[in-house]
Amino acid sequence: MKREFGPANRAVAVLLAVVWLAAGATALVIAVAERRWWGLLLGGLAIGYGALWVRVAQTGARLRWPRQSR
Repeated sequence: MKREFGPANRAVAVLLAVVWLAAGATALVIAVAERRWWGLLLGGLAIGYGALWVRVAQTGARLRWPRQSR
């Protein structure tokens, strides 16, 4: 099974990273302005998910859990 992504797949990963990071940052700003703790949680999770997409775009491969076979 081929693990490496092509340029088109990397471009999609970059776009997904940008969308998730922007959504997370927006959620954080709104949460601080409205004083909503759940917005901070959701914004942090969205930024974390965006960071995973950044990693996919950098490596050009699917991410694996540590110690996973294959």
